[in-house]
Amino acid sequence: MDSWLNNWPWWTQLGLVVLLLVISAFFSIAETSMMASNRHRIRHLANRGNKGAKNTQELLGKTEQLLSVILIGNNVVNTIVPVLLAGIALHAFGNNGSVLSISTGVAAILIIIFCEITPKVIGATYPERIAMAASWIIKPLIVILKPAMWLINLFVSGLLKIFRIDTEANKNSQM
Repeated sequence: MDSWLNNWPWWTQLGLVVLLLVISAFFSIAETSMMASNRHRIRHLANRGNKGAKNTQELLGKTEQLLSVILIGNNVVNTIVPVLLAGIALHAFGNNGSVLSISTGVAAILIIIFCEITPKVIGATYPERIAMAASWIIKPLIVILKPAMWLINLFVSGLLKIFRIDTEANKNSQM
């Protein structure tokens, strides 16, 4: 496996993996903190002029976009990490099935512990504080990823039509 990444020093390749794990952890902690936030407390802080609370309140008003950005970001990163780790492992230990299996297992363990469970527990413990801080990053990401979200949501809407699932009818029946 000879790629442009193999030309980078091993510590740079591992640094990239660590950076991607941090980004994945950010998306997980942001998702949990946003969904666990006390909306009344956020509204109160926004009314008192807290800009982070205003951003968070705005994001919570667009839950579909908020979750789309978080899920797109998290899934893209969580897909790249095992590929990079496999490439690093193959370069370091040679091309064989055991190397791929072990590197994939290591990637899964790293993602589960450091990018899913731990950040989500922290996000649920300090939801408003983390949501308000994360809102400063997520708000511009919504603008940047708007074309990708539009395309993905168009595809999802098509699938829902194929399966004859009417999300609007379900929303109206819950009120």
